[in-house]
Amino acid sequence: MPTILREHGYRFFFYVTDRFEPQHVHIQRDDNAAKVWLDPLEISFSDGFRRHECNEILRITEQHSAIFWRPGIASLEDSPMNELRIQQVTFSGDEMSVTFSDKHHVMVPVASFPRLCVATESEREDWTLIGRGLGVHWEAVDEDLSVENILTAYSRSRREMYDALPQV
Repeated sequence: MPTILREHGYRFFFYVTDRFEPQHVHIQRDDNAAKVWLDPLEISFSDGFRRHECNEILRITEQHSAIFWRPGIASLEDSPMNELRIQQVTFSGDEMSVTFSDKHHVMVPVASFPRLCVATESEREDWTLIGRGLGVHWEAVDEDLSVENILTAYSRSRREMYDALPQV
């Protein structure tokens, strides 16, 4: 999903298929990441930010809250995938390979992510981790993927492959 706001070095964004949680926005700066609930306004999660930075994030979020959530985005409780972290991303042909902190490895068709599909090889290879692996960001194409996004695309691609098999 495109970056929504950049202010004072913080990048505010959503993941591509951000869902199943209360209304929120993600924030990144350097290796630090946070998630802010919008109603009521509070830090849901912070990894690496100090207290004064969290206060600044809350101030900026409150100031711009009207742009951070669109009606119709589903929301439920935290996903258990929040404990899983991305460690490595590589590309080979039309496949993206992702290695997770638990050493599991998945291959996902690049076509699952339209912005990466049109990115050049060098743009695809120029990625950074968000919050020590909560997600991954490609600056050149302004794409952000969470662990959930990647695993959802992997599951969808496996289901499509299974559905394409001849039925016996």
